[in-house]
Amino acid sequence: MNANLLHRLWQSPGHARPNLFAARPRVEALGDRALPSVSPVSMHLDHVASDIVHDLAGVQKDLQSVKVSVGANAGAAVNTDITNITADITKVATDLTSGLPATADLNKLIADEATLTSDLGSSVSNTLRHQLRDLTHAINDVNADVGQVNQAVTGVVNGLQSDVQALTSALASNTSATITADVTALNAALAKVSVDLSSGVSATADVNAVLSAEAKLSTDLGSTATRAVKHELQDVVQDVRVLQRDLNQIAGVVNHSVTDIQHDAAALTKALVNNTSAAVQGAVAALNTALTNVAHDLATGVSATADLNAAIAAQASLSAALGTSVSGHLQGQLSGLGSDLANLAIELRASVI
Repeated sequence: MNANLLHRLWQSPGHARPNLFAARPRVEALGDRALPSVSPVSMHLDHVASDIVHDLAGVQKDLQSVKVSVGANAGAAVNTDITNITADITKVATDLTSGLPATADLNKLIADEATLTSDLGSSVSNTLRHQLRDLTHAINDVNADVGQVNQAVTGVVNGLQSDVQALTSALASNTSATITADVTALNAALAKVSVDLSSGVSATADVNAVLSAEAKLSTDLGSTATRAVKHELQDVVQDVRVLQRDLNQIAGVVNHSVTDIQHDAAALTKALVNNTSAAVQGAVAALNTALTNVAHDLATGVSATADLNAAIAAQASLSAALGTSVSGHLQGQLSGLGSDLANLAIELRASVI
């Protein structure tokens, strides 16, 4: 999905950025630590995903305004900068809709925009200066929102890994073979959770395995557990519970988006039932097949990235096959489907570390 498509996906200039921290998550006291029941990003993930799509389209629009203001007489350095930024936007869009980390390409986009500002110098018109400022703000907005998505579960997982490491260290001198096996099992279960979340597959079973391993370790330690070890065991349970809540919240947002996508696809299929174009019907069939596969992936806990990419490609093929001579209503249906697909790709990324 390129930046032009992203621009078509969101055409609501009045869209307001939500304040993710305006509604405080409920704080739950577990032991001697107070932890939020879900992260603010998880609570508002659908809005964050929409903002990213919106802001990336804004970056493209702002760059186009800069290009117009610079005109055909720009120097070689400025033209190179604009070419680089255009390529950066496309790469970031591809990252986001393919479930790939966008950090490196976002950093390059930020650096290339700074180079453009430097190469244009300080003697630019007020109009161009304002356009450059808007471009900078739009890029920073995308970067901030992507950063929030990246941290949706990463912080909790990092805390859990730290707690398990502390527990492992606290029990290093324990000579019981049973306790040693329990600690090994706990670390192995946590390693599987990390692999699950890195691979974009369901971590539910392995998260439950972490809890089971902790419970067995706690039982086997019994009254021999020191106060420090009891504290570390409690910390592990607390972090696992928060991780479970965050993953469940993300899953809820994802399922809502899948429902919207299925509704959009059904409406499009019905609207195009009498279209005799082989290309159009082929794209509709490919789209529905891909969406069926996405739903199956999510239901069975496997990565949906490949099938979601196939759905995005089918939507683009359908848009190309229909051309520009479609009704405004049908164009709106296409854009709605594209927007929901882009949002889903970003939402799925939130549960990846």
